[in-house]
Amino acid sequence: MTVVAVFVLVITTKIIPNNEEIFDQIVKKPVDPIIKLAEESPKIDFVPATQSKAVYSKILENDQIPAHTHAKTISVTDQVLTTLKSETPPDLSFFDVVTLDVPADKQEFKNSCEESALQMVLAYYDIQATEMEIVERVGYKPRNWDQVKGIWDDPSEMFVGSITGKNSKGQAMSGYGAYAPALAKAARTFGRNAESYSPVTASFIAEQIYKGYPVMVWGLFRTPPYVKYAWKTDEGKAIEAYRGEHVRVVVGVIGDRVNPVGFFLNDPLTGKKSEYWSAERLMKHMNIWGNLTNQAVVVR
Repeated sequence: MTVVAVFVLVITTKIIPNNEEIFDQIVKKPVDPIIKLAEESPKIDFVPATQSKAVYSKILENDQIPAHTHAKTISVTDQVLTTLKSETPPDLSFFDVVTLDVPADKQEFKNSCEESALQMVLAYYDIQATEMEIVERVGYKPRNWDQVKGIWDDPSEMFVGSITGKNSKGQAMSGYGAYAPALAKAARTFGRNAESYSPVTASFIAEQIYKGYPVMVWGLFRTPPYVKYAWKTDEGKAIEAYRGEHVRVVVGVIGDRVNPVGFFLNDPLTGKKSEYWSAERLMKHMNIWGNLTNQAVVVR
């Protein structure tokens, strides 16, 4: 018998980091245990497992939300899992179809989906690189998330945390990942023109495929509960992050440039090539957390 757990996430849409009263009311319980599935990383894998004011969104009961905070209840888990259901592509004989010969790759490390995705794109351009070579160019100085002070690094500038989930001594270490600007920067060091974009539309992605450019897209994978996190850099910059952060590569399109029907994606987590996603499903998935998940990199 299979048991399916449904998580309901309450998101506070107005957060005031300097207001201790609000945070003290929101952050009451110990952090929910990380749910680990076979061969999957939670993509925020933090150490130690203690709650802090660094976490500003979590699973809560309605009566735990401060009355003076604007909040709404949505089932983020349902939204994400719905967009992760596999689909059957339509009859291709009725549509224009463009596919790019981007080799599939399965990520080597626990938190290396971004590096695996860029590795696929570089291979499409006959550039060979390992995931560790790529992460060094992304920017890599792994350290734990300091949840007491709410301090960590900027995923738009570098890879945040450990790509393996461990330090050099084999001990557990916090690991997250990197955002589109950091991956575009890394791609340029390999001699390609690369740009990051946020947000993007289905027609934008389709246009790139028609031009012969694969597109790295941000989203999530199947590791509920889906929650948002926040911390600051050493310099005081506010950072938003989300559990389940994942990157795939769009390698094909069904339909025209303006109104594409669907896309084919390579997924570093599974190593599968050309998985079908309808355009509607992909955009719903990428927009789960707004511009935070709606990110893309185009390497030309």
